[in-house]
Amino acid sequence: MPNWLKWLLGILTFIGAVALTVLSGGSLTPVFVGMGISIIGGGLLQGTITAVNGGSFWQGFADGAADGALWGGIFALAGASISFIKNINLIRSNGVVIGKGMERVGYVADQLALAKYTPMKGYKFISKVFGTKIADKLSIAHNRAWIRRVMRLNKRVLDIGLGGAVSAGAWYGMELQEVADYIWYMLF
Repeated sequence: MPNWLKWLLGILTFIGAVALTVLSGGSLTPVFVGMGISIIGGGLLQGTITAVNGGSFWQGFADGAADGALWGGIFALAGASISFIKNINLIRSNGVVIGKGMERVGYVADQLALAKYTPMKGYKFISKVFGTKIADKLSIAHNRAWIRRVMRLNKRVLDIGLGGAVSAGAWYGMELQEVADYIWYMLF
């Protein structure tokens, strides 16, 4: 396949990845960084291999960069598609519920047909293998990414509060910090 066609297909699939990422409220930074790494990494790798074998580094670089553009676009589109599918309920929702205690949050979300945070998969495994502190940090980061996606999608955030608890705790406390200045934040 000629390099120009690899670039064209890579750019078209990359545009599709950007569109799906925006539609699902995802962050564009990883999409652009991944594409850049794919292009530059492919160019440097193929350029080096070509030069070691007696050819022109720059011709190898051009060929590798084209391959990187093609595969970077394909993988970006695949990742954006998976993210879109995983977030379809959030995308279609009229808003989300936050608060202290996942049982309370889930109950209210179900009653009002709103979305709620889905805990990070693998928490128990990570906790056993790497410890609770690392698992908690990863889980909070996962929750933070979710609440930021909610805000990028301009979804309403209904806060049901502490529910009698004394403190917000790490997860709900982080959500409160994230939504403090959010226009669609409502305290119930």
